Amino acid sequence: MKKCLLLTRVSTKYQDFTPQEEDLKKYANDLGYEVAGIISTKESGFRTIERKDGFKQVKEFFSTNPDCRTLIITELSRLSRYDDVLIHCKTYFKEHKIQLIVKDINFRLFDENGNYNYSSDITFNLFATIASSEMQQKRERFSRAKTALRDSGYVVGGKALFGYTIVEVEGKRKTLEINETQAEQIRKVYAMYLEGKSISKIKIECIAQGFDKYLHSTTNLHKCLRESAYIGSKTTNNKRRNYQFYELGKTDVDEYVVSSYTYNHYPQIVDIELFNKVQEMLTINCPEKSSKHISILAKLLYVAECDCTLIAEVKKQSAYSCKRECRFQNACGKKRYSVSMKTLDSVVWQYLKENIEMIEQEQ
Repeated sequence: MKKCLLLTRVSTKYQDFTPQEEDLKKYANDLGYEVAGIISTKESGFRTIERKDGFKQVKEFFSTNPDCRTLIITELSRLSRYDDVLIHCKTYFKEHKIQLIVKDINFRLFDENGNYNYSSDITFNLFATIASSEMQQKRERFSRAKTALRDSGYVVGGKALFGYTIVEVEGKRKTLEINETQAEQIRKVYAMYLEGKSISKIKIECIAQGFDKYLHSTTNLHKCLRESAYIGSKTTNNKRRNYQFYELGKTDVDEYVVSSYTYNHYPQIVDIELFNKVQEMLTINCPEKSSKHISILAKLLYVAECDCTLIAEVKKQSAYSCKRECRFQNACGKKRYSVSMKTLDSVVWQYLKENIEMIEQEQ
């Protein structure tokens, strides 16, 4: 009897994949297959191929079970919700001669003789595109529904901001109520700052008066004084990982980019006029510093031994280093070539200051 592997997936920890397993077992037996293994995962269908634990387990199973060359799933979305991930999976099945059977659409990747069928390829790509399009529409519906709930004053995920308490109303729906004790402490913090007290002195005062521990931190006091939610509304920037930074290795771009904005309603704690006066004082007393670091020599320094230009690594060690691939390729020895950014930048600036007239003449 031919052997097969069954793959099931659910999106949340509260869902049960037992019905999927039982349904696929019966389907496989009706097709004349012996079930050699079952892989069941609880992961989002929106994961990229690098984070697809279920597909990683599938590849590992087939690599250690050469007598089993068939995978049976209920629908394509059990593999992924993204069409590019589905195409990646299809390519793997083709290269390793693994039959893919999709129950709900009665689909087979190879014909009865084990030959690759180009009409099946077109069908697969079509259903992959449809699955991706359907989920995009579903995500947009979810987004609109969340927006509607927020506009109505309901809480959609996350923790309560200091000064508020989450309470259940109308069944499972939740909303925010003012925590009167914390709110009164917030108002006193604003009043103290308006009187001219520094953040450090306000912190000491909060500790002395037995205020909430949240206000025993200068960082939290800064957040509290800048928190626009306290005047009734807050717009948050929803960020996503920057593909160019993480996948392409570009160091001159931001790690995260804004993908969308969310407008949230809050019960008002602080008077708008008071809030604006505090913001004016903060602008003068505590101007926000830029976290952008300019690496003047990044990609300008060249190392002949490993034939690569040095990149800037600010967060880890503030150094100019050759690319990570150098270490794995052993092109420049066991350790990557690295030089202190502070030292090298200082040398360059000193040279420029001493030779600025000569440089201007040459230009």
